[in-house]
Amino acid sequence: MNYSGREMLVYSSYFKIIINTRKLPIGNKVFLALQEVLSTNLALDSLQPYWKDKSQLELKCSLVEKSESEQQFLYDLLHRLSIFTSQWHITMNSNSFDGTNIDISGVADDGFHTPVLTWMSFSVG
Repeated sequence: MNYSGREMLVYSSYFKIIINTRKLPIGNKVFLALQEVLSTNLALDSLQPYWKDKSQLELKCSLVEKSESEQQFLYDLLHRLSIFTSQWHITMNSNSFDGTNIDISGVADDGFHTPVLTWMSFSVG
C-alpha cells in the first residue's frame, strides 16, 4: 500500500532497442540513459550484435514497477518514452483498461532525439 492507503499494482514492461553502432560501450551508455529516463529498476536482459545487421546492437531490457492504477502507469510510461521520440505507433487490446490486464505495445522507427537509436519497441502485459 502507498501513503493514501490504496493497494499498489505491479506492472511489467519489456523494451527492445536497435542501436546504430557495433561498439558495446556505446550500447551500455544507451542502457544507462534508458535507466535514467525510465527507472533505476530497469534490468538489462541482453546487449548483443543485431542478427539482421551486425553493424548494429540489439538491446533488450525489462522493468517491473508499481502504480496506483493502470491509467497512471501508462501515462507515466508513455510520458517517459516520449523523451526518446514522439512518433510512437501504439497498439492495444480493446479491453486494455478493464482492470484485469494491460495489453499494450508500441513501436518507433523515426524521429528519435538521440541519433544512435534506429528502432525501439515496448510492450506491457
